[in-house]
Amino acid sequence: MRKLLRQIDIEELYDFLEERLEHDESFSKTFLERFAAPDYDSAITSLVKGIDDAIDNAKIEMMDVEINLYKVNDEIMSYAKKGHIRLAFSALEIMLRELVRFYEENSELDIPCEIFGCVNLMQDVANEAKNPKDKDFLFANSLRLAKEEIDSTGILDYQIELWDLCAQLVTEENRAKLEQEADNMPLYSYIEAIRKLDGQQGVDDYIQAHLDEEGIPDLAFSEAMAKKNYSEAENLLSAFLEKENGFNKFDALEKLYSIHEQTGNTSKMIETAKKLLALGATLYYHKLKALLQATGEWEEQQKTVDDMFKISCWLNGHYGDLKI
Repeated sequence: MRKLLRQIDIEELYDFLEERLEHDESFSKTFLERFAAPDYDSAITSLVKGIDDAIDNAKIEMMDVEINLYKVNDEIMSYAKKGHIRLAFSALEIMLRELVRFYEENSELDIPCEIFGCVNLMQDVANEAKNPKDKDFLFANSLRLAKEEIDSTGILDYQIELWDLCAQLVTEENRAKLEQEADNMPLYSYIEAIRKLDGQQGVDDYIQAHLDEEGIPDLAFSEAMAKKNYSEAENLLSAFLEKENGFNKFDALEKLYSIHEQTGNTSKMIETAKKLLALGATLYYHKLKALLQATGEWEEQQKTVDDMFKISCWLNGHYGDLKI
């Protein structure tokens, strides 16, 4: 079909379309919906009415709230798919503000999931953007919304997704604007911005340069595990455990046990299971027993391990677990 269209004289094609548009009402409507720019004011007015109607007719049962925005969401995405990115995003900003206002006025209810659905839809709209100017518009307005405290309750955390959207839309041209907000951004959102601009090497370099900062060791561990670099992940946890004496030690040891399990290092699994048992993780008794039975060391170590288990139960109040 495309080959045939290329063979037709362009003026002849124009004449055909004009005649069809003039005499075929159904075709004319479809054509205009697809190619003609909508009247911005009337489109926004119609979408806002749909948003307000949905919120006004919210279904509330006990603490649960359901707001049926499916129809207006479909209309917004229809505009986005036709290239009307700014219209779609502007409608979603209005929707977000109205949903937040609804929650502020009804804060005794559960948080409406539609708030997060709205921000996710902003990401879907961004995926439809092809024009660089539309992408610049989306970045600037996503950044503005991420910085703005729309929610006076301080409970809603939808802004994390807005920062993620900023990371999705960042370019070398607007990078400086995002970096000015680095201290306000969630760490993982900022890392994804670095990944987009500088690749994995950029992420690795940033992590190494900031390894002593809060949150970076956890991030470094996640990156190492994603790359299946178990030796690096183990080294990070071991370095953390040398300094950590608080609650987080338990979590780190469980991660360490998982690494030993994945690499099949039985001796280290035994060593780490003992440390976890000593911290009160009674479920590791049976894992430890199975490991020692497999290595033929159970009879030799049974009394010691049983005593560790009993002490762990008493210290943690798990008296019901005392039966071995």
